Amino acid sequence: EPRALQIVEIEIHTDKIKTDLLIAHISDIQSTSVGAYEQKVFEKLRQLNPDIIFHTGDLIQLHNAEDYQEQLHRIAELFKRLKPRYGVFNVMGNVDHQLMAEGFDRMSGVKTLINRNTRIVGDGFELDVLGLSCAQSMRGDKATIVKWLENSRDSFTIILGHAPDYLLDIMDVDIDLCLAGHTHGGQVNLPFVGPLLNASNTPKSWANGFRRFDHTALNVSSGIGTERANGLPAIRFNCPPTISIIRITGRQKEAKQTGE
Repeated sequence: EPRALQIVEIEIHTDKIKTDLLIAHISDIQSTSVGAYEQKVFEKLRQLNPDIIFHTGDLIQLHNAEDYQEQLHRIAELFKRLKPRYGVFNVMGNVDHQLMAEGFDRMSGVKTLINRNTRIVGDGFELDVLGLSCAQSMRGDKATIVKWLENSRDSFTIILGHAPDYLLDIMDVDIDLCLAGHTHGGQVNLPFVGPLLNASNTPKSWANGFRRFDHTALNVSSGIGTERANGLPAIRFNCPPTISIIRITGRQKEAKQTGE
């Protein structure tokens, strides 16, 4: 199951854009040695042909620090092969090294957002994307998020955070889509019990998947890899690794469907 990759499809309707967008959300690749499995994941990503790719942290997790640069280069080469129309965006996870971001971006063509936002503009849409630092995602930072929203105008707003905890701080704030990882879906998900672990202060029911709240929507990725700290083997049960495909449907398609 640790390599039984699944595709999860999600659809969001909005009147903030006039077209359709296909977003791929992945998280927690967390590889100890980049090889055939990671190549399979990236080939599937390429075949899905999303307009934008978001990765919510934790690229590699090594037992031997001496291998770090080699493995970082390998994962960067895989990202470099991806050619989504509007780019690939990343935030830092708790096993990522803070100083690696600039070098990784240069090698991979990815744009890492650490407590900063970017605006993605295309034909019929405008997205305002805020990338939180790992610490902000874990403890929350409502003041920064509210300040960012003041300048987002009528854009479709997206927050990228490694851990989903930041949402607990902004449940009363209007955000179109929040993305996170870190929980790995719990990795072991027992029938009638749910995930044994959450690695988060959020409810265990939030450990994996898409859910809507009054003011926002949240997608927590179950991740691509597994927790490998202290030499742990790759373990998943009833919780496969996933690529989330989020289709944002704009006004034109909704009007066509309803005959307007």
